[in-house]
Amino acid sequence: MSEQITVTKEELLTIVEKMIERKIGGQMTQGPNNIFNNVALSTSDFEDVNKKFVMPPTFSYSNNHLDLSNPLQIAKSKFGGRITSDNLRRVQAHDYLRMLTQRLFGVCRNKDIEVDDYEFAEQCYREMKGKFLELYEKNLERKLEKKTEC
Repeated sequence: MSEQITVTKEELLTIVEKMIERKIGGQMTQGPNNIFNNVALSTSDFEDVNKKFVMPPTFSYSNNHLDLSNPLQIAKSKFGGRITSDNLRRVQAHDYLRMLTQRLFGVCRNKDIEVDDYEFAEQCYREMKGKFLELYEKNLERKLEKKTEC
């Protein structure tokens, strides 16, 4: 049976504030479950790239809606084309980058990366993410018109 303790609302708020401060202040211990948290692909990574391009009115869109926070697939045809955002999710792209980083260390799981290698693993992931986003943007440039700056 678990032990029950009683804390006041003020004490609880103090405890929660301290935990938040530790997490925001970077005092949170880095472990296998959060090696890539600080560098993971985010929705804004894809949105920043996708918003640079004009979505042609002659193209059809999956479900009449594009999720710009995910990678876009563009298929051109004689009559326009089709753009979808539901074939590859941001989380899947993150997983592929994470797995490539793991393989650099000869392992299959985050927990098998040595603690001394966490910082380098983070750096490797960051560099691959940068290259991935650069190549993703180049692919969109080949298929879509880039917006002009006003």
